[in-house]
Amino acid sequence: MSSKKVDVTAEQLRFIASEVKAGHFPDEKSVVQAGLALLENQQRKAQQREALLKEIQIGIDELDAGLGTVLHSREELSAHLKKLGDRARRMPRKKVKKV
Repeated sequence: MSSKKVDVTAEQLRFIASEVKAGHFPDEKSVVQAGLALLENQQRKAQQREALLKEIQIGIDELDAGLGTVLHSREELSAHLKKLGDRARRMPRKKVKKV
């Protein structure tokens, strides 16, 4: 693993030291790595949220254009989902390459 010096504020340095002293982390490096992991996770979730919002908007636009299916009962919903499942099972599967 490569290393690099990073400047932190005095307050951040105190926080890092307090986390180590409290026994939450074995050393300062682990505190910084945990913080970076949290930031990466937060950014990944934000990207997933944006992608989901785009998909939701596509669905709303399709409904507004009259492309939706109106179902009036649980039975209609069940039949519709079964039909979709049957159609999906008939579709050719994509092969996934193992890495």
